[in-house]
Amino acid sequence: MKKKFQVIFMAGIFLLMSAFTQKFAETAEFKAGIYSYYAWWKPGFRDYYEEYKTDPLLMIGPVLSLTFFDDFTLSAVAITNGLLPSDASFKYSSTGSSGPYSINAESQIARLDFDFALSYRINTIFKIFIGYKYMASSEDKDDNEDFKFKGLYTTKFNTIDKNEIYADGPGCGISISYPFTDNIAATVSTSIVYMKGWYRMNEYYLSSNQVYKKDPTNHNYYSIGNNTTLSLSLNIPQIDTAIVLGGRFQVLKNYTEAGDPQMSNDYYYGITLSAVYSF
Repeated sequence: MKKKFQVIFMAGIFLLMSAFTQKFAETAEFKAGIYSYYAWWKPGFRDYYEEYKTDPLLMIGPVLSLTFFDDFTLSAVAITNGLLPSDASFKYSSTGSSGPYSINAESQIARLDFDFALSYRINTIFKIFIGYKYMASSEDKDDNEDFKFKGLYTTKFNTIDKNEIYADGPGCGISISYPFTDNIAATVSTSIVYMKGWYRMNEYYLSSNQVYKKDPTNHNYYSIGNNTTLSLSLNIPQIDTAIVLGGRFQVLKNYTEAGDPQMSNDYYYGITLSAVYSF
C-alpha cells in the first residue's frame, strides 16, 4: 500500500511538472540583440583634479531577455568600451616640500556595466521591476604620453594612472509604455538604485623629475541615485526584430567614509540604440 502511494505521488509530481514545463514552453519568448550607448560620464572623483576632461564613451554589448507566463520578464545587459577606451586628461596642482607644483597627464578610461532585472507586467501600460547593477572602471595613463610636471623637489601626489572604481547593488522601479500603433511604442522607465563599492587612487612620489609608485589604497563608498530611460521602439514583424532608440540619464550621490577623499555626484547620460531579435 505504501509503495503504491509512493508511485501515485511521484506520478502526480511528474504530471504537475510536465504541465508546468509545457505551460512555460508555450508562453516563453526569448530575445537577443546588441545594445549600444554613446555616453558622457562625469565620475565622482573628478573634482579631486583640475580641468578634468573625458571624451564620450561608446559602450556596446549583448542584451538578452526571457518572458514567461506572459507577464514575467528576466533581462540582462552587459556593455563595455574596453576595446575602444576613451581619452581623458587632467591637471593636478598642490604644494610640496619645496613649494608649489603642477602635473598634467593624459589617460584612457575603460568601463564595464552590467544590469539584470526581473519585471512584472501589471497591464499593457505599467510594469514594475527589481534588479541588480554592477559597474567597474579603470583609468590607465596613456602609454604615448608622459607625465608633464613643474617642480624639482620631492612631494607626494595622486594621479589617474591606473585609478579604479567598483560598485554594485540593488534597484527597483516602474516602467510605463504607450503604444502608438501595433508596432511603434514609447517607453519611460525610472528606478531608485543603491550601490556600494570602493575606489583606488594610486599614490606616487615625484623626486628629481622621476616618478616613483607606492602601493595603492582602497577607499570605501556608497551611492544612492536614480536611473531613467526614455525610448521609442519600432517592431519589424517581417524579420522578428525591434529597433529601439532612446536616451538614458543616471545620477548617483556618493558618500565616502571620514578621512577619505570626498566624491562629487556621478553623472552618466547619453543616447542608446539597440536591435533585438525575437525567437
